[in-house]
Amino acid sequence: MSDLAPQLRTQTSVGVISDGLRAQLDRFKLVQGARRAGYPDVRSWHAQPEIAQPVFPTVPLQRACVYRGDERFGYSHHPLITRFGDVFVASWSNGWRHEDHPGQQIHCSWSRDLRHWEPWRVVVATDPEAGANVRTNSGLCALDGRLFLFVGVCENVGNQTLATGSMQFRRMWIDLYVTDDLVRWQVHERLIEHAYVFEGPRPTRAGDQLCAGINTAQWDENVVLVWPRGRALTLAPDRVCIPRTAAVRPEQGTWYERDDGGLWMWLRDGSLSTRLALSLSHDQGRTWSTPLPTDFRNTYSRAHAGRLSDGRFYLAGNNYDQFLDRQALQLALSPDGRIFDRMFTLLDAPTTRRLEGFHKEDGYHYPNCLVDGDRLVVIYSVNKEDIEVVSIDAAALA
Repeated sequence: MSDLAPQLRTQTSVGVISDGLRAQLDRFKLVQGARRAGYPDVRSWHAQPEIAQPVFPTVPLQRACVYRGDERFGYSHHPLITRFGDVFVASWSNGWRHEDHPGQQIHCSWSRDLRHWEPWRVVVATDPEAGANVRTNSGLCALDGRLFLFVGVCENVGNQTLATGSMQFRRMWIDLYVTDDLVRWQVHERLIEHAYVFEGPRPTRAGDQLCAGINTAQWDENVVLVWPRGRALTLAPDRVCIPRTAAVRPEQGTWYERDDGGLWMWLRDGSLSTRLALSLSHDQGRTWSTPLPTDFRNTYSRAHAGRLSDGRFYLAGNNYDQFLDRQALQLALSPDGRIFDRMFTLLDAPTTRRLEGFHKEDGYHYPNCLVDGDRLVVIYSVNKEDIEVVSIDAAALA
């Protein structure tokens, strides 16, 4: 045994789900696996009668289509939503057919009631001809009477191929588009260099604005973008790096702030662990702990973290561990932001894409959430070709 000991590796994992939720997730995995193995009635595979009962409760919700993909723009993804005055504004990436393919551009729409949406409009167009850049919807927020739309730009350096459908992101930067009327947009080009983000800045209790992404100059390194209180979003943010680690390959960060002032950054794990990773900051985002894997399950998809108006914390996403399966969209809840003990199913009806494309998987993808009073608004893409939004009364999440 002494000869083997040096060959063994140990790894710390952070426990963030309750025993009860863990048991429910295990049953959910059994049910999902049996159905995908060809047992529509899972009782024919497993004799326990309770196995066919829904694992997680569903909630009443209002559901509406913001955009439906067509032959012209059959790829729709990276949706974001915010409230701007008396309207809700949605933005997303639109491409011809494939994910992150040359010609991808940014569209938006808005609604007063979350039911009826204005016809989509182009915020920034991209030449669809070969050799064009790729633009990605990277952040959306409203502040002081203006709407801010962050657009990731990937320069085509000739490395895109139909074999992969998408470009290798080497030369990237973020442009900022600003409007006060949803008609005229002012652009601040190359505001942020070497960054790839998927949600806009949100305020901390101290008044800073903060979001996270990947440092595209060092792809194994996460970067946190911080606009200190009083600094305009049209100015470049401070950049703080999350320490690198061999334990996970952190991507696509999302965060909330607990009552003790600690910032919890949840990260998709590019090592395909089907778990989220976690990094903490106790100085308002100026330094971060080394990311550690957690036991919070994730199908290798983007999640969104936040806090409801009643004080509970949430993680919205494909919160189970079937790699690349996004056929169920769920909401996990925690009373303190430390341990998650409840899960709700938002959507789980089977869905299939109408138009084929590279990296277009079936299911419900990349939720982005907005807390609007006592309701939670969730926007997501369906099969990476349609954009939908649901509204949930937080009282139903009992």
